[in-house]
This record gives sequence, structure tokens and C-alpha cells, in this order.
Amino acid sequence: MILKSYIDLYRSAQDRFNAGAPDWLVEARRGSLDFLQQHGSLREAAAYATDYGMNPDRLQLKEDPYKLFSCAIPEISAYNYLVVNDSFCIPGAAELPQGVVVTSLAKAFSTHPEWVKRYFGLSHTDSADWHFNQLFAQDGLFIYVPQGVVLDQPVQLVNYMYDKEARMAVSHNLIVVEDGAAAQVLVCDHAWGETDYLSNRYTEVYVGKGAKYEHYKLESTNEHMTNISTLAIDQQAGSQVLTNSITLHGGHTDNRVQVRMLGEGARLSLNGLALGTGRQRISNHTDIRHQVAGAMSSELFKYLLDQAAQGDFYGLIRVDEGADRTTALQTNRNLCLSADARMQARPQLEIYADDVQCNHGSATGQLDENALFYMQTRGISEVEARHLLMSAFAYEVLNNIGIEKVKDRLRLMIDRRLRGEKYNCHACSMCQ
Repeated sequence: MILKSYIDLYRSAQDRFNAGAPDWLVEARRGSLDFLQQHGSLREAAAYATDYGMNPDRLQLKEDPYKLFSCAIPEISAYNYLVVNDSFCIPGAAELPQGVVVTSLAKAFSTHPEWVKRYFGLSHTDSADWHFNQLFAQDGLFIYVPQGVVLDQPVQLVNYMYDKEARMAVSHNLIVVEDGAAAQVLVCDHAWGETDYLSNRYTEVYVGKGAKYEHYKLESTNEHMTNISTLAIDQQAGSQVLTNSITLHGGHTDNRVQVRMLGEGARLSLNGLALGTGRQRISNHTDIRHQVAGAMSSELFKYLLDQAAQGDFYGLIRVDEGADRTTALQTNRNLCLSADARMQARPQLEIYADDVQCNHGSATGQLDENALFYMQTRGISEVEARHLLMSAFAYEVLNNIGIEKVKDRLRLMIDRRLRGEKYNCHACSMCQ
């Protein structure tokens, strides 16, 4: 019944949702509508039951969004962009390297139609969440890095939820890094006030032959936020991809990462860290598909859960027939710091090829009492000893961040978070 209400909404307002959309996308949305009617089952369906407002008419904020909010980590030079709810806010002109495009997806439909049509939807899998996003997303971020071009500084995208009434944001990001190119993207999720929010964000990334791409996602919202996101990556031969998802604070977080290894020699490092307190719910689902021979993936996810927080990790590695000489490593480690914290872990391997090196492991426990005792015998207080052990546990994930200033800032934020202190990104009032 919940999904039916959204189908009815789209039918009643499809001319408004499709305003500015190219013909091929309008046709694709008809297919999405059929799929949802026949097979639809949204993940976290109950979260959609709230009467959230949507924005089919693309109403804009009266305030200048770049004065309303900033998220600038000190000493980092970055190209900064802002999506408020579901609308990309175009800043002043930035001097990008020759041929690089960073703009609104809605604008790219008309300014770069051939690129968007070529890459949009390449990496998706048939799921209700994909089709829901395709049906309702009218805007997002579009990045195009041409062949051989190295983006000289990171692109920082701030997703900012801002309203006085319950609000849903559905947005779609498309990132293309052509053969031999390189780019880094930092995504920061924030939310204002005590309003109930739900975001459904889908990010597609195409990484060409020999290209390098880094993707970092940092969430620091609040307990009123339901954050549903999917990162779908296609890797070509010889490409290198590094991703890291850090959840510092939120209400209900559901992250999914889908990677297809499509070329020999592709390399993937997939990482995540979740810090949960209160009644936070944090899910990370990963799906890595090795479809050709000679690719390598390494995966590390860690959770620190306190009070009544709940965590969920589901990691699937699939090695297809013929994908020989595959190396795939998966590690999940979790600490439950209270009797009420809960963790579910489901690592999984599916191997249909010979001559592979694959392993996976998961462990959930508490802080090492022997280590705590040893540190106290050396004059370290129990509180400080616990803090040092938790920090060391978390920092292993941060070591897999390639932007040193981001890594340093996250160390400070996590340190304060673990001590129960206030923390924030420089000039950012939302990371409290």
C-alpha cells in the first residue's frame, strides 16, 4: 500500500516530474512504473510511510544556499557544490581543468545529452529502489572527467536537508571518469533542525581503463534522518577505485555499494566505519561482482555500537565463471560497547571459477578485558584505556583514506565522538 501511494502520486503529477527530462528518460520511467507495479518492494519500506513532502515543481529556496550553509574542512582546496534537499544549487563559476564538467544533472540533460544518455543506468540492477529513484529523481550532481585528465583537487558535494516540515529528497548523481583520468569526490550528508527527513540518493560511477577514482561519504545528520543511498560502480581494465563510508551520526542509515569488476587488472579497496549510539540503525550492504579474470578487491568494514544502537553488515562477493586469478578479501569487525547494542553480520562468498584467492571473515565482540587490565597496570585510567582501544580499532579504516587533510580531520572528529564531546567540521554548524 505504501508503494502504491507513490505510484499514484507519480501518475497524478507525471507532467511535473518529467518537466525538462529528455524523451529517453521519460520512456525509461514508464518501464520503472511497470516494474514497481509488478515487482516493487522498497527496502526499508516502512520508512516511506511518513507523509513527506516532495518538490515536483522545483521550487527554489529564497535564501542563497551557499550563505545558508558551508562545510569546509580547513586547509583543503576543493571544488564545493551543494544539493539542498533534492536540488543542485549552482555556485559561481569555478576554474576547472580543460574539458572537465561539474554541473547539475538536470542541466546536463540539455547541455551534455550524449554523455548522460550514454552512461545513465549502465551500472544499475533491476531493483525497486533503482526504479523508484529513476521515477522521482529530477536533479543531482553530474561530473565528467575526459580521457587522461587528472582533476587537480577533490570535488566536495554537500547533501543538506533543510525544511520546517517533513521532507523527502530523491536525487541522482552521475560521475564519469574516462580512460586514464583521475578524480576524488567527497560527499557530506547533513540535516537541519528536528524535522523528519528521508533521502533516497543513487550515485552511478563509470571508471574507464586505467582510470583512478576515490569516493568518500561522511554522514553526520541526526536522529530524525532516514538516509538511504546506493553507490554503483563499474570498473574497466586496469582501473583503481578506493571508497570509504563513514557514519558518525544519524537516525536510520542504509548504505549499499555495488561494484562490477569488468576489466582485467582492476583494483578495488572498499571500506566503511560506523559509530552508533542511542537508537541509531546503521546498515551497510556490499555487492562485489568479479566478472572477468585477474581483478582484485579488498574490503574492510568496522562498527562501534553503544547504548541501544543496531548495526547490520551484509557483504557478498561473487566470482563468475571464467573469472580466474581473482583475489577477493573481505573483513568485518564489530565492537558492542553495551549490553543493549545489537549487530548482525552476514559475509558471503559465491565462487564459480578456479584458481582464485578468496576469503572472508567476521567477528563481533567487546573490548579486550586483558588489554584494558594491562593498560591500567601501566598507569592508564580505565576511561582513557577504553578510549585508546576504541580509537585504534576505528583508525584502521581511516588509514584507507587518500586525502590526508580529510583523514586528519576525521581522526579529530572521531576522537571527540568517542569521548562524547561535541565535534564539527570547520565552519559547519550541523556536525554537532
